[in-house]
Amino acid sequence: MRLRTQVKQAIQCCALLAVRSGNCMTTRALSATFDLPKDYLAKTLQALAHAKIVTASYGPGGGYRLSREARGISILEIIEAIEGPIDSPRSKGSMLATAEPPAQALNQAVERLIEEVNAAWQSVLAGLSIEDLLGEVGPSQRASQGESWE
Repeated sequence: MRLRTQVKQAIQCCALLAVRSGNCMTTRALSATFDLPKDYLAKTLQALAHAKIVTASYGPGGGYRLSREARGISILEIIEAIEGPIDSPRSKGSMLATAEPPAQALNQAVERLIEEVNAAWQSVLAGLSIEDLLGEVGPSQRASQGESWE
């Protein structure tokens, strides 16, 4: 599985917003945290908003916040918001040129294996939430970081 850097940034943004506990963070504040151009990160945040993972509010004190609790947002949902729906990879044609029964059986076995692996990682990511990710960070670190991410 190969994911773009934008997916990592989306996951990190969601984690930061979860630490903020419902308070908004501006695109400027988030982009400064990652040392990224504001316009670049805005595209990521717009994709998350379109997928209803984050909510945008405008005006003074506005910005982005999670649209629901961190435990209700899966990592797979964030990935698909950025990458689009993840389909099972299908081989285009036979990997082996011969149409003999042993080759066909091997092709089918390889395709089943790929589908099983794809389903397994999607299942793992669907079962992991932003809250699970935050569990990897100690409570004292979350508290101190939440205060400084203004």
